[in-house]
Order: sequence, then C-alpha cells, then structure tokens
Amino acid sequence: MVKQSKNKSVQVIKVTDFDIKNMLHLANTIKSLRNDTSDFCDVSYRNIQDLVHSLYLLTNIFKFKQPSCKHGHPDYYADFEVSEGDEDNA
Repeated sequence: MVKQSKNKSVQVIKVTDFDIKNMLHLANTIKSLRNDTSDFCDVSYRNIQDLVHSLYLLTNIFKFKQPSCKHGHPDYYADFEVSEGDEDNA
C-alpha cells in the first residue's frame, strides 16, 4: 500500500501487509498499556516485550539509523536519527 503525499518533499514509504499487521499489533499494545496505566494496573512484561519488538519494526519501515560512537560502534543509548538520502523509500 502506497499513499502519495501532496507535499512533494515527503518521501513515499512502502509498507507491506506484514508491516500493517505488526503496526496494528503495536497500536493494540499501546492501547493496552494506556488502559492498564489509566486503571492503575501493573504494566505487564509482555507489553514491554511487544514494544521493544515494535521498535525494530518502526526503525526498519522508516529507515531510522542508530548513531555510532567515536569508535564506529552503534551507540545504543543515543536517539535514533532519520537516514538522509535513503533512496530505498523513494
């Protein structure tokens, strides 16, 4: 499924049916987390695992990159960044 933006400076992102199912799962996980916390219930470890799995889904779809430290290794504590000039999503 590809939706074209009217803003020409926005990249088109190709999303597969598999990605859509995973994003639906992410939305439901966030909903469950919201419901649990608003009802003052404990956060389940399963919800945390689902969120961590979804992190990889989102970084792959949107081509976010993990910055590297001064030695060239991924800096896992740094925020993700948008990849510049990635032609795979164009």
